[in-house]
Amino acid sequence: GSVRAIEVTHGANGWHPHLHLLVLTEAWSDADRESLARAFDAAVRREAERIGVLYSRVAPARGVALRWSNARATQAEIDRSGYLSKLGWEMTGAAGKGTPQFAIAERAAGGDARAAELWGEYTSAMKGVRAIECDERAASFATMHQIIEGAGVDGADVVEPKETRVEIGPFRLLELRDAEKRVPTITRDVLLEAARAGPDPERVYAAFDRLVRAAIESRPAGRATLAA
Repeated sequence: GSVRAIEVTHGANGWHPHLHLLVLTEAWSDADRESLARAFDAAVRREAERIGVLYSRVAPARGVALRWSNARATQAEIDRSGYLSKLGWEMTGAAGKGTPQFAIAERAAGGDARAAELWGEYTSAMKGVRAIECDERAASFATMHQIIEGAGVDGADVVEPKETRVEIGPFRLLELRDAEKRVPTITRDVLLEAARAGPDPERVYAAFDRLVRAAIESRPAGRATLAA
């Protein structure tokens, strides 16, 4: 999954838009890393040439770089730095360099003419740009977490459940595997619906069976066999 957020600040050198990007992946082989590093270096070089910036200023070796770490180290770094929440601190002016966009808006609202001019530039250039965006997988995980934590989805009130274990037997697992051939997201859908169903095992089973059977029944008819 991935989460992308854009922040725009203004300082002595003008506007400074930059991205906060978090991408969670499976393990990469050495060959995969080498291939990505070469492609990334080439992309940086092309972009530098396009905008007339010396490549040496932004080369991955010293400027825009890729950093690799294993899953455990990455999670520890995310927890320690609060990477995504750091965006909120910077956008409110509590941290980071330059004046963030919403601080400029606040000054403009207070009658600061220069801030009003800058806010006009910002809104004109950034119209339609999303400040923060999750891809489909990250969004579904966030939705599921929201349900489990009792925040609810689409205005529904969900009581925060205690941990409940519901055993799914081999026959249901076989049905789930069959359903995945027709609906690749069925496992995620079942987990979300089970979370909504609450701690009652019978309600969880009912939700499971309803979704899985609907997926299986939606499968197109099998191919007809041809006689020789």
